[in-house]
Amino acid sequence: MENLPIYISIVFGLTTILTVGLFYKATKNSKITLLILLTWLALQAFIGLSGFYTVTDTIPPRFMLLALPPILFIIGLFMTSRADNLLIAWTERP
Repeated sequence: MENLPIYISIVFGLTTILTVGLFYKATKNSKITLLILLTWLALQAFIGLSGFYTVTDTIPPRFMLLALPPILFIIGLFMTSRADNLLIAWTERP
């Protein structure tokens, strides 16, 4: 990672900020959503900077701890009736 050009880190950071901003806007400025996203990003940044994800010889792979919780959360979210209302609202937008 130390050999990467600086622009890659800058583009990644800007992409992350843009993504959080778009999620915040898509949830109609929900402070709870913003807090969850920022907490998750801070937690993953801390874990990543500690070198936790660089260990690749474990079973299950540690990378699954990065991807699996959000995937399970999204699956659980879309199994609720509230998600049905959200999907209907998204499809009815002009």
